[in-house]
Amino acid sequence: MPSAGSYPHLIVGIFKSSATVAQSRQLFADMRARHFWQSLPDDAVAFHTALQPVAIQLPDDASLAVLMAQDEVRVARPMPGDLVRYSPHRGKYELPPENPAQLAWWAIDGCVAVLCRAQDKACFKRYAAGIFRTADGMEISSRTFRPLSNGAVIDPDTLLRRPRGMSR
Repeated sequence: MPSAGSYPHLIVGIFKSSATVAQSRQLFADMRARHFWQSLPDDAVAFHTALQPVAIQLPDDASLAVLMAQDEVRVARPMPGDLVRYSPHRGKYELPPENPAQLAWWAIDGCVAVLCRAQDKACFKRYAAGIFRTADGMEISSRTFRPLSNGAVIDPDTLLRRPRGMSR
């Protein structure tokens, strides 16, 4: 879980789970006790009302926890087993909110979108799962954040595989 700001890389993986209300409140309390998320209101109920912690499973069976907005959860409705994409806020179409209270939440979450529903296994073949740099789509290690020598390269916008060495 990022301690400051939203997770900065693209993630393509299997939606594992959403935190319960109790888990969400405990995460908030733990992060605040470690002096993280100081710009957020000191209210665990408001945290869960605004944000949903979710876990995304990677090909190496590691899972990453990220935050998404509750209103996006209601629209996307990710389910366990779905192939999803997490992206930090980027691009001219994802402008920060002007309301300072909403901006605090927006600054630490990202967007989780369903790419393929769990039952559509043919769809999964179109995508490479892993963690990718937003700038060039190079796959990076979930532990070191360094490029993987045999890693996939994706188009950061379409998320589709690209031949290695092909520039943006």
